[in-house]
Amino acid sequence: MDYRVSVPSGTRVSVRAANGNVSVKGLDAPASASAENGDISGTELSRGIEMRTVNGNVTLGLAAFDRDSIDLRTVNGHIDLGVPTTINANPLISSASGNVEVADLPWEPSTERTTRGHVRGRLNGGGSPIELGATNGSIRVHPR
Repeated sequence: MDYRVSVPSGTRVSVRAANGNVSVKGLDAPASASAENGDISGTELSRGIEMRTVNGNVTLGLAAFDRDSIDLRTVNGHIDLGVPTTINANPLISSASGNVEVADLPWEPSTERTTRGHVRGRLNGGGSPIELGATNGSIRVHPR
């Protein structure tokens, strides 16, 4: 069974699914989405978001980026984050058993020593926090 919900501009949204996928689109307020046994995707988002899934992938495309934080996590899945090339952020990326890739962005890796599987750095000189974590999966950050 599928549900489609529309909300007024500026409305905070929280979505949860037990066995199924979650998709959010065009939000301009902070949001959260979680799923067990399903993928989570977001497109055309311009504020902070928290996405968590077990046994699923997380795919997010940011239209813009404000001061709000981005927090994406999966246990058994991959994370794909598309960001504007002008984003000012401080990503902390960790993958216990997968690859981490930051591609085609003004990325400055931190010289601070991190543990295996953890990467810290700055995009465009730094700014708001972005935390990405995958236990069993790869993480990719790239221009949208």
